[in-house]
Amino acid sequence: MSLEVYVADTSGSTVKISLVGRLDSNTSVILERHVDELLARPVRDLVVDLEHLKYISSAGVGELFRTRQRLQARGGHLGVINPQPGVRKVFEILQSLRDLSVFSSQEELDRYLDAMQRRHQG
Repeated sequence: MSLEVYVADTSGSTVKISLVGRLDSNTSVILERHVDELLARPVRDLVVDLEHLKYISSAGVGELFRTRQRLQARGGHLGVINPQPGVRKVFEILQSLRDLSVFSSQEELDRYLDAMQRRHQG
């Protein structure tokens, strides 16, 4: 499955995008390209709607964190809305592990996040 990004065209400084599909190491470059295009404009705040995002890996989370940093550098903010239960669980796990290194590799972290999402999708 791939990633589709839908941008709500607004003339203001806040833009909403919707992600559909999977945000992982193969598709995070798609999000990155869209963010690059948006940040070439005077966009200050970005809302990312995850209602139709079925899966997120650490690479996808990393891309969202990089986007947040880029927005913060221009005085803006990143908001994430409507995560599905499995995706929400990933954010909860990562928030609780902020300062804790418990995974021996990126692959181990992705396997763990994948298992948690599968558990919470049903």
